[in-house]
Amino acid sequence: MTTANMKTASRCRVYLIRHGEVLNAREPCFNGHYDIALSPLGIDQVQKVSEALEGKPVSKVYSSDLQRAYESARIVGKPHGQEPVAFPELREICMGLWEGLTAREVDRQYPGELERRLKDVETFCAEGGETFAQLQDRVIPKFQEIVGNHPGDSVVVVAHGGVNRVILSHVLGLPPRHIFRIQQDYATVNIIQYRDGDSVVELMNGLPDRLP
Repeated sequence: MTTANMKTASRCRVYLIRHGEVLNAREPCFNGHYDIALSPLGIDQVQKVSEALEGKPVSKVYSSDLQRAYESARIVGKPHGQEPVAFPELREICMGLWEGLTAREVDRQYPGELERRLKDVETFCAEGGETFAQLQDRVIPKFQEIVGNHPGDSVVVVAHGGVNRVILSHVLGLPPRHIFRIQQDYATVNIIQYRDGDSVVELMNGLPDRLP
């Protein structure tokens, strides 16, 4: 964020939330842009987040335009009378030919590729997909725009595990290769506070019943 934008974003508070559990969550899947819906448990998880934030002064709700994030944002925004504003820039990392596949299916269809990804998190790219560096290049400008538009406000941003990790890594100054050192469970809350040109991560991977 530029110095000018940081000054504009003075005192902005961001509730950065991961969407709830999805229908194919029984085993690890590479959903990416695959537009999977929330599971019944996922809806219940997000409802608890909504209840936890009901008394907070939320002025705007933003989300990815994929249904798992948008529906989560709609539930969170309802008590505040806010319909989510959705941006494709906040979509999960594109996994190309891997999208919708389980880890076992990827390992069977693309032998050795999972190991390659683990060894080279920053620059690995599934065929037709994105690297985490490319994800950062599309997510961070949109996130900075959102923050810059809300001086003095509290806003909600509902996105995905990869997107949230990219945002938190950027705020904390971590390189993309360390992105998986940040845990992001379904329907957990991160709080980022911008104060007079600086930013502080006040909460990471927080449960809704333990929000400050």
